[in-house]
Amino acid sequence: TFECSIDGGAFAACASPKTYTGLADGSHTFRIHGVNDNGPGPNQASSWTSDTTAPTVSLTTAPAAFTNATSASLAASASDATTSIASVEFRYAPNAASCATSVSTIFIDTTAPYGATWTIPADGSYAVCAIATDAVGNQSAPVSTNVVVDQTKPTVGLNAFGSTVGSNTYVHGTPTLHATASDATAGIGSVDLTVAPGG
Repeated sequence: TFECSIDGGAFAACASPKTYTGLADGSHTFRIHGVNDNGPGPNQASSWTSDTTAPTVSLTTAPAAFTNATSASLAASASDATTSIASVEFRYAPNAASCATSVSTIFIDTTAPYGATWTIPADGSYAVCAIATDAVGNQSAPVSTNVVVDQTKPTVGLNAFGSTVGSNTYVHGTPTLHATASDATAGIGSVDLTVAPGG
């Protein structure tokens, strides 16, 4: 017959194959020996580390909420309580909810400190995400930040004022100036009206 022991516990009769369930994360040692009429034989042992817990990850560098840049630096920190970090994947997606399944990978970094350079896509709203994978394949949930990309200049118009005579416009007193402005992505932050001598 066989006798088995797990993690230094007492030997007990067992059969092959022997299955253990509910083992906590961490190091474990399994020992086994055969038993005959002369008693137990020498022990055979095997050790391993169980890791069923996903790593943690956080974005430490990401674009601001609005950007007009063409590229941006990304950085993340990641840790795993039991084994180690195998990689951090940087992604972007239309929104945070789709980051888990998005195939728009920016870069996969396998060496700390984890970072990437994002070549920013066309105007629109995006979620930038980081996902960590540990040494045994456990994967963290995505962490993300939202960014609005706006690389297109706004449009502005100045309403007509004064009196036009020929090619010249004349005003007197204190005229009121009105401007219109629009931006398809980020909206208008301000409109500056300036007067320059000679036009």
